[in-house]
Amino acid sequence: VGFAGINMRRHAVRLLARPPIACRKLGIAPRVSIQTEALPFDSVRIILEADEHDPHVFQLRLPSALEKLRSDERRAVWLTLQGECQARLVPAALANGFSYHHAEGQHVVLALWLTQAMPNKIPAFATTQVGCAGFVVRELVSGAGQEVLMVREPRSFEKWKLPGGIADRGEHFSQAAIREVFEETGVRARFKRVLCIRHQHGLGVPASATLKDDIYVVSHLEPEEGAGNLNIDTDEIQEAAWHSLEDVASWTQHPINMECLRAFGVGNGPPGGRVPEEGPQGVFHDFETRLSAGSRLFKLYVPR
Repeated sequence: VGFAGINMRRHAVRLLARPPIACRKLGIAPRVSIQTEALPFDSVRIILEADEHDPHVFQLRLPSALEKLRSDERRAVWLTLQGECQARLVPAALANGFSYHHAEGQHVVLALWLTQAMPNKIPAFATTQVGCAGFVVRELVSGAGQEVLMVREPRSFEKWKLPGGIADRGEHFSQAAIREVFEETGVRARFKRVLCIRHQHGLGVPASATLKDDIYVVSHLEPEEGAGNLNIDTDEIQEAAWHSLEDVASWTQHPINMECLRAFGVGNGPPGGRVPEEGPQGVFHDFETRLSAGSRLFKLYVPR
């Protein structure tokens, strides 16, 4: 029984070591050399076809390819591996000096700095997320003031907050703010101006190794004609409502809310938020503030 168990374990190891059936394509002649494509800044990208995923062939070809790139005075080389099959090439790449750069979806990107003549100039993968919020203001029907659109979520610094979220790739600040407001509240609005920008560091869960910098842009939006009716997305928020600027100023302690209200002549702004009254108009000034005592400092950039 003992020998049978050992044989079964050996068989299992052999099975695990073999590539998935989808990766086993017979009768395909491997290329003689690795193909590359020139990129800016004296760098190149290794080009692999979908059927190029044999780690033994890749390991045989890679060292000479890298030596050739060094002799050609290339500075950096990028390698993108797609899916489960090409992921089998990762050990060979790491053994030849590549490092992980980033992974997304079904692909992983590795990079190698080739020259010793200067320090490594390969930029880190994007570590900043961009959030956009809308400070949507409308005139009261009575003409006696203004209201701002706010939403309520299960977890936030205060009961009410500005509608907003993370900008999509390729999306402008203004577009993201307009989209987030509509998705959360059903209100269609148009962009007027940027009110303030927050820049903060170290967001995320430390144990997850995904700490990011965060840029949060708050834009003044104006609702389109007849677009004041609310139709909330209950998957994202619990409630949405219009609040008078004076009412919000009476309870909010959030520096961003306070700064936006001051832009409309309501309230005194956040602590530490004094900016020069003299000098050119429309220039962004910065100051440090925080949500509450003991919380992380961040910078606000506000036009004055």
